[in-house]
Amino acid sequence: MKYSQDIISKVIESVDLVDLIGENVRLNKRGRNFIGLCPFHQEKTPSFIVSPDKGIYKCFGCGKGGNAVSFMIDFHSYSFNEALKQLAGKYGIVLPKDADYNKDDDNKRDQLFRSLQESANYFNKLLYSKEGKETLSYLKGRDFDDSIISKFLLGHSPDANSNLYNYLRNMGFKDDILLSNGLVFKNERNQIIDRFRNRAIFPIRDYIGRVVGFGARYMGDDKSQSKYINSPQNEVYDKSSILYGLFEAKNSIRSKGYAILTEGYADVISLVQNGIDNVVATSGTALTKPQLILLKRFTNSLYISYDGDEAGLKAAESASELALAEGFDVLIISLPDYEDPDSFVRKYGGEQFEYQIRKAKAYLEFKIERYKLIHKINTPFALSNLLKSLLEIIAKIPDEIQHDFYIKEIANRLSLSEQQLKEAYSLKNKFRDKYLLQFEKEANYAKNQQKFSNDAIVKKDNNEFNIGNLFPEEVHILKIVLKGSDELLHLYEYTDFEEDALLSSTARKLFEIITVNSEFGDIVNTIILGDYPEEIKDAILTLRIENMMPSENWYSLLNIEREDVDEIRIIKDSVKKLHIRKIDFQIEQVKQLMQNEPDNLHHIERFNELKIKLVKLKNSE
Repeated sequence: MKYSQDIISKVIESVDLVDLIGENVRLNKRGRNFIGLCPFHQEKTPSFIVSPDKGIYKCFGCGKGGNAVSFMIDFHSYSFNEALKQLAGKYGIVLPKDADYNKDDDNKRDQLFRSLQESANYFNKLLYSKEGKETLSYLKGRDFDDSIISKFLLGHSPDANSNLYNYLRNMGFKDDILLSNGLVFKNERNQIIDRFRNRAIFPIRDYIGRVVGFGARYMGDDKSQSKYINSPQNEVYDKSSILYGLFEAKNSIRSKGYAILTEGYADVISLVQNGIDNVVATSGTALTKPQLILLKRFTNSLYISYDGDEAGLKAAESASELALAEGFDVLIISLPDYEDPDSFVRKYGGEQFEYQIRKAKAYLEFKIERYKLIHKINTPFALSNLLKSLLEIIAKIPDEIQHDFYIKEIANRLSLSEQQLKEAYSLKNKFRDKYLLQFEKEANYAKNQQKFSNDAIVKKDNNEFNIGNLFPEEVHILKIVLKGSDELLHLYEYTDFEEDALLSSTARKLFEIITVNSEFGDIVNTIILGDYPEEIKDAILTLRIENMMPSENWYSLLNIEREDVDEIRIIKDSVKKLHIRKIDFQIEQVKQLMQNEPDNLHHIERFNELKIKLVKLKNSE
């Protein structure tokens, strides 16, 4: 259903934008605004601005911006209606109900998410039925109590071909939705059957709690069946971007200041069962960069606890080096051979695992000790190989301040001579140069220093939309009329403004859009949520964000004393300055004509007329 503009505005106005975005981005106050690292692209220097007064955000690195609704859409991948419902629920606003609501009105993503959630509920309910008795016994045998089963919505899938399919079809979901999210598939006879049959079900949630897929353990005796299967990749489930348990763990991760990374569902659930709740898992896949980017929204400190066998240790090395390169502080929790977090905590309890956490070693210390166990380093060749591998890891760490600390720590542990230490720094710098290009690809905070032209001659922009073409006076007129219809009336009431006074095509286009939407109480949000190109929305946000106001020198540019500034004065002086710019441009054109046709008296007359007009304009109030 479509909601009225009044309802949409009411929801947006009720949102504490700093609170909403601050759940996922660490924000620091800067004057009236807040600043943090952009959640939409990688950056080392903060360029993401949140303006609570204006109810909008803007990244001056990647250009992403919007209001509370657009944040929910862009950041959480909600549909518009879903975003509005989530915000309304969070801030206690009752949305009108449509008695004629039809599931077909939902977009595809809405239906994918709803069908997955309904499936999780179905599996969980079956767990406590006669059919799920064996699976429930298996889960209880792993010491999972009812509260933990409920927390992770564990379930059972029946040993039947189409029970889930029929259940969801009866709820109104169509075949294309169920095939798209992997709940069912077509067999060789083109029949649609359930993917998960006779299995313990582990719903996989994204970090905001939506079920996006399932992991499933086979409970039967058929050796031809895979012991574990997962949902296939689909529109809402990308296993390389999901961390199992993050939804349940994110608040604990924030409060404790670090996350524990494991390899599987059982590791997470067993640790949570034993009171260790800041834990996530990669679900049997290698750690990926998107997973680290996601986790970094909540912490910069990562404890890795993989299986204690050789394969687990190698996986821990790879994960650690990737995490270090993403700016994490990485420590390794060592477990005895052939133990994993699940088996260890069930055997020894949560307190012993907490003890292992306290004994965790910094990754480079772990790396040196592990290398010594595998290789003898009593030869210059072996020592050189170890040193090179360590320096290459250090070179990838984004924060160069840490490099000196790590190198000195290595020098102490390996008893490097002064000359060897000098060579180590040189080699590290060579490795650093190798990776410099990838660091330079990150967005530069300097992009937020948008420069508006002060040239007296109008830019020949060939009608190309570019906010960089705006003159300072155009910027201030647009910023003021964006506030509402009263300010727009002031423009016409106190000046001789006409739209052709705006010199750039970009300004004229923006002014037209602002004027069309001026009848609405909230012009900015109406445009952001409207059917306009992204470049238009981006320009509107850029104008609205306080930090993008031209610098203090505009006062001198308009010959205004700071203490005398008010909006009407700004409007009057801006319009006047635009008229002056236009006449200056016309004078330059006539000068060119006079050079080409010196005997043409018409050009001389036109030149004199313009000079007189310019003097009068400059002397006018």
